[in-house]
Amino acid sequence: MPISDHEEADTRMCLHVLHALSKGAQNVLVSTVDTDVIVILVGIFHRLREATVSHTIICEEVLFTT
Repeated sequence: MPISDHEEADTRMCLHVLHALSKGAQNVLVSTVDTDVIVILVGIFHRLREATVSHTIICEEVLFTT
């Protein structure tokens, strides 16, 4: 994964998801209690799809608990 200057954990988590998908990951699970992470992931969903090898991504569920 390229070096990143992202200091916030929420944006770093998204970078890790992008990296995993670009390397061929079939499944990614993000566990968070931070609404910012969910909002950011929804906002970059199209980029996540582009990062996958097959250009296919399915969001099976979003679980959010406090």
